[in-house]
Amino acid sequence: MLSGRDRWRVTDAEDDSAIGVTLGTDGLTLASAAAPARVAAPPDTLPLEPEVPTVSLPWGQVQMGDEVTAVATGHDCFAGGTRNGTVAVFELDGTQRWQAKVGTWVLSLHFLGEGLLVGEDDGTLSRLDASGNSVWSVNIPYAHIGWPHWSDQRSRIREITAADIDGDGEREILVSNGDRRLYAFTGSGEQLWKKGVHWGVCIALTPTTYLGKFALFSGVTGPTLGGRVKIHDAQANLVGRLQISGMHSQQIRDVRLFDLTGDGKREIVVARDINSNQLVVCNEDRSLLWKADVGGSPDALAIRSYEGARQVLCGSRCGYVHAFEGATGHHLWFCYLGDEPRLLWPRADGSILAVCPSGSVVFAVGADGGLAGCETLPAPITALLRPGQHRADPSCIPVGTNDGTIHVLEIGER
Repeated sequence: MLSGRDRWRVTDAEDDSAIGVTLGTDGLTLASAAAPARVAAPPDTLPLEPEVPTVSLPWGQVQMGDEVTAVATGHDCFAGGTRNGTVAVFELDGTQRWQAKVGTWVLSLHFLGEGLLVGEDDGTLSRLDASGNSVWSVNIPYAHIGWPHWSDQRSRIREITAADIDGDGEREILVSNGDRRLYAFTGSGEQLWKKGVHWGVCIALTPTTYLGKFALFSGVTGPTLGGRVKIHDAQANLVGRLQISGMHSQQIRDVRLFDLTGDGKREIVVARDINSNQLVVCNEDRSLLWKADVGGSPDALAIRSYEGARQVLCGSRCGYVHAFEGATGHHLWFCYLGDEPRLLWPRADGSILAVCPSGSVVFAVGADGGLAGCETLPAPITALLRPGQHRADPSCIPVGTNDGTIHVLEIGER
């Protein structure tokens, strides 16, 4: 207990300066009546959630009746699938074309001509026609593969795409399965081949022409030293990998091909969950063009042309959106959201939408990186367009929620 007031001198041992203080029941106070100059407070840290105005985006809405688990877009329509196996296709204005039912949880969708390919959680792949009638259905049985812990340890159709892989004018169907294999089927459902993947399940399937021949680009989930970008040919042989460091545990989040330098050749843009340099851009010959650190898993990737310049946009799990000059990797700006963006979409007016499922929030970011506003959807987000090809040039932006709603935003002119 302190009794009375005691006087003390506080001395700096290095420069022999001292101030007089009084120690009392209220703590230390200056003995001199003259108070020292006030030291400026350190700048405030960023708030966990920035204060932004609420915006109202021009969403359309359609109802699916159960939690939406998959969405996809066609050239003039979009589709949704649900946990209870409902599948439906809609016009861009929300008018329903048809509705059908499959056996289990819809995990993946892809348009093929006027029909729809449906992948299910039990390994079933189905083709539906333009009216929703079943054309055929095949089930891929689970077959054990070495190092199964790098797979889902069961058969489930994770991703679907389609392309003319052999030049015969007919599009074949390509599937990434949870058993850590790639599959190819004819349009009539006959299996052409299957290929084990080292190591992990393929994501962001992107069929294209590469160096004059068909190639399937994809990322591998890992997490392993082999969680890389793979390039397969029409027979599923591995054409090559990117010439980037693989000596870290990494998971590929997205892959995009785009001419960033304006020389007529497409660069390869890779978003990878790794401890540094999460965003990597390679030349067509797979050599490194530039790389950048975005501070966390790069779960959202987009490319835009803005005021005559090509830019790479990347959203990281630590709550930021970054913009980079496409040709050089020069960091243009960043925007703090305080949430985890999983999909970015550049709009015609230069603004960017950042969809964050963890908070069911859609942020609007200004053309030059300022945070313009946000909108909270009324239910948790459960379905977005898959990475890779589906996000490259969709006809609209569908966002599925667990109350059975698909919120859809028409793109208009970009």
